[in-house]
Amino acid sequence: MCSLTLALATVRNFLEVRLARAVKGNEISMNRKPGRPIGGSSEARERILTEARTRFHTLGYAKTTMRGIANASDVDPALVRYHFGTKKQLFALVLGLAVAPADVLERALDSGSPERMPERLVALVIRSWENRTAIEPLMNLAGAALRDAETMTLFRGYIDEEIVATLESRLTGPGRADRAAAAIEVVVGLVFSRYILQIPSIAQVSAQDAYRRTLPPMRAALLHRLPRS
Repeated sequence: MCSLTLALATVRNFLEVRLARAVKGNEISMNRKPGRPIGGSSEARERILTEARTRFHTLGYAKTTMRGIANASDVDPALVRYHFGTKKQLFALVLGLAVAPADVLERALDSGSPERMPERLVALVIRSWENRTAIEPLMNLAGAALRDAETMTLFRGYIDEEIVATLESRLTGPGRADRAAAAIEVVVGLVFSRYILQIPSIAQVSAQDAYRRTLPPMRAALLHRLPRS
């Protein structure tokens, strides 16, 4: 009987230890953020940033992939997404952009009715660029693109894939590709004439006047069928 009691006590102790370990493991799992990859570290994060910077500049924006960055960094792709989100978010971080053009576009697309998209887009572009402190890194990037062919190619790829293509995908009706391209031409013309080149007759007017001037061509591009030659 004593032997049986001792055996049962031993089994009970063994099960209690296993149960305690299981509960502890479950608590750790529940406390971990959903989707967070195991093994993330600040060292891995910096390695990802370094590889992303290298690949963006050597391959260009379109040919750089999150999986390629992960492979070059020797980490799981889930870790890249956990730290940096999407490719466009990683690109903005690599270039130190406090205000990313793709984010401005998404805010204009995701709020309000499609009929008011021209007003939202023009207002957001002007509001973003009027904040000189936040926009300074983007101004530096635009200036660098004018001086350096590699930076120009990188920036073109970003604009084409994340701005023009995104806008085209959200438009309806005929001529979506032409209308999206025309709308971005309006934005680029505004940004370079008012904020980069600072042409006096354009740069010295108020933000309200800049909005008033820019809205008609933006409405024509986004809401109307463009004339054919």
